[in-house]
Amino acid sequence: GYKQIVIMLAGSPKSIFSSTEDKRFFYTINGIYLFAALFSVFVGTLFKNRISKTFLKPIYAIQKNTKYIEEGSYNKVSDVGTNTIELNDLSLTINNMAMKLEQQENIRKRMTADISHELRTPLATLNSHIEAFLDGVWEPTPERLVIIQNEITRLTKLIKDLSDLSSLENEGASFENKQINLSVLFSNIIESFEPLFHSEEITLKKSIKDNIFVLGDADRLNQIFINIISNALKYTNKGGQVSVVMDEDKEHIQIKVMDNGIGISKEDLPYVFERFYRGDKSRSRETGGKGIGLTITKALVEAHHGTIKISSEQELGTTVEIQFDRFNA
Repeated sequence: GYKQIVIMLAGSPKSIFSSTEDKRFFYTINGIYLFAALFSVFVGTLFKNRISKTFLKPIYAIQKNTKYIEEGSYNKVSDVGTNTIELNDLSLTINNMAMKLEQQENIRKRMTADISHELRTPLATLNSHIEAFLDGVWEPTPERLVIIQNEITRLTKLIKDLSDLSSLENEGASFENKQINLSVLFSNIIESFEPLFHSEEITLKKSIKDNIFVLGDADRLNQIFINIISNALKYTNKGGQVSVVMDEDKEHIQIKVMDNGIGISKEDLPYVFERFYRGDKSRSRETGGKGIGLTITKALVEAHHGTIKISSEQELGTTVEIQFDRFNA
């Protein structure tokens, strides 16, 4: 008989394109790869531009603003428009900082000029009098010596005020911390001012709650209230009115001193606590101030852990509000 032998050969074709199906699969898969690559490039470019617009451009603009601040060119700082909340907040913070730095720079320049004036005027008076005595033009009479003494006193007080302010701001001032009947202390100050108000034909009204106590330094508190009330007297015209109110609630003591005097302009109001700052001419050194009283007052109030704020309208009057923590025995 015969045997049937089947021979099977296994192997691979010489080319992958040996059949139509193989070619179609190859082109299809490579087409998919190419499309995916092109799509990825397109999406990447799109996102790059969007990210650049959303994040990088505002960051570069903010960086530019900080460079202007570093150079002191505050007027070149511009708003940065962005929809990103964090970057927008950062931009606003930097712009506000630039505005405040510019304000401080202007105040510093003005303060330098004012200090020069405060020192120059009494020194010039002293120099002119001494020269006149030396040249024999004037006799050193008691009256003229009193003028010299007054100018020296003025300089001494100015230097003392600056020294006190520096000590207060550096938390180096010594304070007594005693229980004080603020109602009695405030009432005594108001009574001491009543003859001055009467002579200036200004009505002084008071409403002071009894037995309000605070922890603090009596001398420093006296200085606070004297400064505030003397300012109200100084800047209220004849026939005007000043009202003082002291009250308390469960947590705080509130003191208000209100006048219907010349007031403070909107432009000057933000700077009233700055050293040597003076606004319009009606609130100038001719009224006897040195432009440092409110600065010291604010420092003293804050040293007692209190707050002070001033609201005012020009020609309508000014209100000073002071608040201290209530003392509970």
